[in-house]
Amino acid sequence: IHGHPDGAIGGGKAFRAAIDAALVGCPLREAAKDNEALQKAIDRWGAIEVEA
Repeated sequence: IHGHPDGAIGGGKAFRAAIDAALVGCPLREAAKDNEALQKAIDRWGAIEVEA
């Protein structure tokens, strides 16, 4: 969270968006299309999709 390019606030927003996406079964890369903070986090650290 604290290493996010937009600081802790951006990291928190990205983390929350990732949780929300996971709860509804939405792939992270798909959720990031509508969430700039999540997209920045994925650009920096990548994303691993896991099948449930």
